[in-house]
Amino acid sequence: MLEKIAYSPEENPIVEQSKFDSKTEKIVRESINSQLDTETEGRELADSWDRLLSLFGTEKARGRFIKLCQDYRDETYAYQQRQVAETHSRQTSSSPDSKKSAIHNEIMQILRNLITAKNWPEDDYRLLDKLQDRKAVEKMLNNLSI
Repeated sequence: MLEKIAYSPEENPIVEQSKFDSKTEKIVRESINSQLDTETEGRELADSWDRLLSLFGTEKARGRFIKLCQDYRDETYAYQQRQVAETHSRQTSSSPDSKKSAIHNEIMQILRNLITAKNWPEDDYRLLDKLQDRKAVEKMLNNLSI
């Protein structure tokens, strides 16, 4: 019995396989690009964090700022745990997370004081200016391991 050696493009298993591979390759490429974007963003955040810490005049001021940021992260975690517990117990409290907000306000005040403390080089000023946005600060704090 002779095996069919000529296929129409629609029947060709090699063409079908390459179509599958093309779709799979696209999915894999998108996944890898997404991971690279996340890694790049993580490195940029870490670099920004390091640059920010280098702007503090003394080790004591830097240490105090780091402690505040750690407290903020701890409060964020505690708040999330309370939210989970309230969800499971079907109780909700409408009280705002005032301790977390107070810490965030203190961090923002330090950043406002820092930007006005002296005439910063352009790159440092841009970083400090970017960190005048509460959401940018929150993103940095939540995405770094401090």
